[in-house]
Amino acid sequence: MRKKEYKRILLRGVNWLGDAVMLTPAVRALREAQPGAHIAMLCKSSLADVYRNNPCINEIIPYESDHGLGNIRRMGRAIRERHFDLAIIFPRSFRSVLPAFLGGVPERIGYATEFRGIFLTDSIPRSEEVLTVHRVNYYARLLAPLGIESVPDHTEIHIDPESQKWADDFLAQRRHPERRLVGILCGATYGLAKQWLPERFAELARRLTEAGQAEILIVGGPSEVELARRVDRETGVPLINAAGKTGVLQLAGLLKRCNAFVTNDAGPMHVADAVGTRIVAIFGPTDIVTTRPYGAGHRIITVNPECGPCLRRTCPTGHHCMDDITVDDVEKVVKEVLSIPARVDEARTK
Repeated sequence: MRKKEYKRILLRGVNWLGDAVMLTPAVRALREAQPGAHIAMLCKSSLADVYRNNPCINEIIPYESDHGLGNIRRMGRAIRERHFDLAIIFPRSFRSVLPAFLGGVPERIGYATEFRGIFLTDSIPRSEEVLTVHRVNYYARLLAPLGIESVPDHTEIHIDPESQKWADDFLAQRRHPERRLVGILCGATYGLAKQWLPERFAELARRLTEAGQAEILIVGGPSEVELARRVDRETGVPLINAAGKTGVLQLAGLLKRCNAFVTNDAGPMHVADAVGTRIVAIFGPTDIVTTRPYGAGHRIITVNPECGPCLRRTCPTGHHCMDDITVDDVEKVVKEVLSIPARVDEARTK
């Protein structure tokens, strides 16, 4: 363990939306420990908005692809030009460590995986124990060589005024602004096994709408547009469909205005956590301990089957972990969440 001041620090960002959000507590802890450092985030262009406007980050270095020697060399040259004295490599892949090595960064911290230890100056064992902690704490372990032992208890995304205005203008189409706004996400990037049945999302949305409990907002990425349309059609009542229409910060702006967010275990779940929206998360094959929403006040629905968490993309045994969760189960929890009075800080921003 060492405690020293660094002038220029490079962070190699992770590759998925949810993971990028779960990295933010480590970023803030690093900034608090290194208040005078220039901190740069090397990340996929599609994830740059997660870190944009973050006061802990001085520079974002986006890239389109890190596959292929040509892309790795280009990243290495960009790093060398900036003269970093420390790099923290959060992904565990072999190729993720190469740009910092080729860029001549003298101190390089990362997990010892895929035989890449020779390219690291601080090679942290990726033990069975570290794989069982929440992903926020998994990333935080890489700060230990710097004497940083804890991170904040919340994730964060900073919405710029333009993105929030876009979200507010989009929600101006609401038919019942006096009702609570409930967001739903029907899809999940990592395989069908993580998805609760679309017809059950549709039935939940119909019940909440017809009972006057809420107005429903559907969100999702470009790959989930058709799924959202299907749910929209099957609901049979007016919904607000934003699937495929938002970037990260526009999505954050919409979710910030929601009173609850019903979702599979997926990246937007962590975006909702970062903006302080209460979450009702439906977990099937994935691990609640490692990827649940990090903040407080959220509700997790799961049936804890004997075969789980299996982490499979598709289910070979009947998908009981999702099929056994009924609309009644989810509706009950959503109504409980909607009955909780808004916090003072929450009421100011909704």
